[in-house]
Amino acid sequence: MWSADDDNSAMGVQDREWYWEERRRKEKLHYNPKLFRRSRAAASATGHVPRSAPSPWRRVALSLLVIIGVTFLVAQWRSHDMAARRMAEAAQREQSLRLQALERERIEAAEKQARSARLEQDEANRLRGIATQRVNAQKAETVEVDGQRRRTELWQKFYRPAPGCERSATVECANAFIRARRKFDEIDGNRVR
Repeated sequence: MWSADDDNSAMGVQDREWYWEERRRKEKLHYNPKLFRRSRAAASATGHVPRSAPSPWRRVALSLLVIIGVTFLVAQWRSHDMAARRMAEAAQREQSLRLQALERERIEAAEKQARSARLEQDEANRLRGIATQRVNAQKAETVEVDGQRRRTELWQKFYRPAPGCERSATVECANAFIRARRKFDEIDGNRVR
């Protein structure tokens, strides 16, 4: 088993301080000293000199490079995000326009159908009106014809020419016919009222 006293017995005071400082630094970095042990003499033989901390100007330059890199990445991300948003908005606008066009077509089709239904209804009403007029005209004609026929029948029953007037057309026969006609019109006119 290894102990700190075993290592310290062969070292001088300066070596001990260096060893313990190096060990503390490596422990802070989770360094396993058994895996990567190099002697101080080997390190100085290879020319490896421990690095000193970077100068303030180097720190500023590195910080500026990091800031510029982060700014560039953020700008790239934002431009990509804006492009994606624009594409999504364009797709949404296109979809909205498509839906509006479909709605307009549906409304136009409904209006066209309503217009054609209205025209058909108007045509049916017009034809119905014409048919009603014809029926009324036929009824009126029938009533008139019936009235004429009834009146003719009544006249034939009412007026009997005198035996000498059946074949001759004398003034006397004509006057008798006119008087009978006036009397018939007067009687028939009273009957109608």
